[in-house]
Amino acid sequence: MRAPTLREQRRADLDAAITAHFAASSGTYGLPRITRDLQHDGWRVSDNTVARMAALGLVARRRRQPQSLTRQGKRGALCVIAAKRCGTTLAEGGWVIGDNLIADIAGGRAAGLRTNWIDRDTWP
Repeated sequence: MRAPTLREQRRADLDAAITAHFAASSGTYGLPRITRDLQHDGWRVSDNTVARMAALGLVARRRRQPQSLTRQGKRGALCVIAAKRCGTTLAEGGWVIGDNLIADIAGGRAAGLRTNWIDRDTWP
Protein backbone atom coordinates (compact mmCIF):
# COMPACT_ATOMS: atom_id res chain seq x y z
CA MET A 1 0.00 0.00 0.00
CA ARG A 2 1.39 3.38 -0.97
CA ALA A 3 1.59 6.43 1.23
CA PRO A 4 -0.97 9.20 0.59
CA THR A 5 0.16 12.00 -1.68
CA LEU A 6 0.47 15.56 -0.39
CA ARG A 7 -2.83 16.44 -2.05
CA GLU A 8 -4.62 13.48 -0.46
CA GLN A 9 -3.11 14.32 2.94
CA ARG A 10 -4.18 18.00 2.61
CA ARG A 11 -7.71 16.95 1.67
CA ALA A 12 -7.91 14.58 4.65
CA ASP A 13 -6.67 17.35 6.97
CA LEU A 14 -9.11 19.81 5.41
CA ASP A 15 -11.99 17.35 5.81
CA ALA A 16 -11.08 16.97 9.48
CA ALA A 17 -10.94 20.76 9.93
CA ILE A 18 -14.29 21.26 8.17
CA THR A 19 -15.89 18.54 10.29
CA ALA A 20 -14.43 20.04 13.49
CA HIS A 21 -15.76 23.54 12.70
CA PHE A 22 -19.14 22.12 11.77
CA ALA A 23 -19.34 20.09 14.98
CA ALA A 24 -18.21 23.10 17.07
CA SER A 25 -21.14 25.09 15.69
CA SER A 26 -23.61 22.32 16.56
CA GLY A 27 -24.41 21.98 12.87
CA THR A 28 -25.48 25.58 12.36
CA TYR A 29 -22.57 27.00 10.34
CA GLY A 30 -22.79 26.71 6.60
CA LEU A 31 -20.33 27.06 3.76
CA PRO A 32 -19.61 30.84 3.98
CA ARG A 33 -19.00 30.85 7.73
CA ILE A 34 -16.81 27.74 7.74
CA THR A 35 -14.81 29.09 4.79
CA ARG A 36 -14.21 32.33 6.69
CA ASP A 37 -13.24 30.47 9.86
CA LEU A 38 -10.81 28.21 8.02
CA GLN A 39 -9.20 31.20 6.30
CA HIS A 40 -8.86 32.85 9.71
CA ASP A 41 -7.12 29.69 10.93
CA GLY A 42 -4.58 29.99 8.09
CA TRP A 43 -6.07 27.65 5.50
CA ARG A 44 -5.91 28.83 1.88
CA VAL A 45 -9.37 27.76 0.75
CA SER A 46 -12.24 29.10 -1.32
CA ASP A 47 -15.96 28.42 -1.19
CA ASN A 48 -15.49 25.82 -3.93
CA THR A 49 -12.93 23.94 -1.83
CA VAL A 50 -15.06 23.99 1.31
CA ALA A 51 -18.05 22.81 -0.74
CA ARG A 52 -16.68 19.37 0.12
CA MET A 53 -19.05 19.68 3.07
CA ALA A 54 -21.76 18.20 0.90
CA ALA A 55 -19.61 15.17 0.08
CA LEU A 56 -18.98 14.74 3.81
CA GLY A 57 -22.72 14.82 4.47
CA LEU A 58 -22.54 18.08 6.45
CA VAL A 59 -25.59 20.25 5.80
CA ALA A 60 -26.24 23.26 8.01
CA ARG A 61 -29.64 23.66 9.58
CA ARG A 62 -31.85 26.29 7.98
CA ARG A 63 -32.44 29.47 9.89
CA ARG A 64 -35.88 29.78 11.34
CA GLN A 65 -37.87 32.71 10.11
CA PRO A 66 -38.41 35.11 12.98
CA GLN A 67 -41.99 35.21 14.07
CA SER A 68 -43.72 38.53 13.84
CA LEU A 69 -44.70 40.17 17.09
CA THR A 70 -47.71 41.85 15.52
CA ARG A 71 -50.98 40.31 14.49
CA GLN A 72 -51.04 40.08 10.74
CA GLY A 73 -53.98 41.23 8.67
CA LYS A 74 -55.45 43.72 11.13
CA ARG A 75 -53.85 46.96 9.95
CA GLY A 76 -55.22 46.82 6.41
CA ALA A 77 -58.81 46.51 7.59
CA LEU A 78 -58.37 49.36 10.07
CA CYS A 79 -56.99 51.63 7.36
CA VAL A 80 -60.00 50.98 5.13
CA ILE A 81 -62.35 51.76 8.04
CA ALA A 82 -60.47 54.98 8.78
CA ALA A 83 -60.64 56.06 5.14
CA LYS A 84 -64.40 55.47 5.02
CA ARG A 85 -64.91 57.46 8.23
CA CYS A 86 -62.95 60.35 6.73
CA GLY A 87 -65.04 60.19 3.56
CA THR A 88 -62.17 59.23 1.27
CA THR A 89 -60.25 56.20 -0.03
CA LEU A 90 -56.77 54.86 0.63
CA ALA A 91 -55.79 55.63 -2.96
CA GLU A 92 -56.03 59.38 -2.32
CA GLY A 93 -53.01 59.18 0.03
CA GLY A 94 -52.01 61.50 2.86
CA TRP A 95 -52.21 59.00 5.72
CA VAL A 96 -50.57 59.03 9.14
CA ILE A 97 -50.87 55.95 11.29
CA GLY A 98 -49.68 56.25 14.85
CA ASP A 99 -50.04 55.02 18.37
CA ASN A 100 -50.62 58.21 20.36
CA LEU A 101 -54.09 59.72 20.20
CA ILE A 102 -53.23 63.29 21.11
CA ALA A 103 -49.92 63.63 19.23
CA ASP A 104 -51.09 61.86 16.08
CA ILE A 105 -54.39 63.75 15.77
CA ALA A 106 -52.65 67.07 16.41
CA GLY A 107 -49.90 66.22 13.93
CA GLY A 108 -52.34 65.23 11.22
CA ARG A 109 -54.38 68.40 11.68
CA ALA A 110 -51.21 70.55 11.65
CA ALA A 111 -50.32 68.94 8.32
CA GLY A 112 -53.76 69.81 6.94
CA LEU A 113 -55.04 66.24 6.93
CA ARG A 114 -58.41 64.96 8.06
CA THR A 115 -57.96 62.90 11.20
CA ASN A 116 -59.69 59.94 12.74
CA TRP A 117 -59.01 57.77 15.81
CA ILE A 118 -59.97 54.11 15.84
CA ASP A 119 -59.94 52.73 19.34
CA ARG A 120 -59.40 49.02 19.70
CA ASP A 121 -60.26 49.04 23.40
CA THR A 122 -56.84 50.43 24.29
CA TRP A 123 -55.75 53.80 25.49
CA PRO A 124 -52.24 55.06 24.73
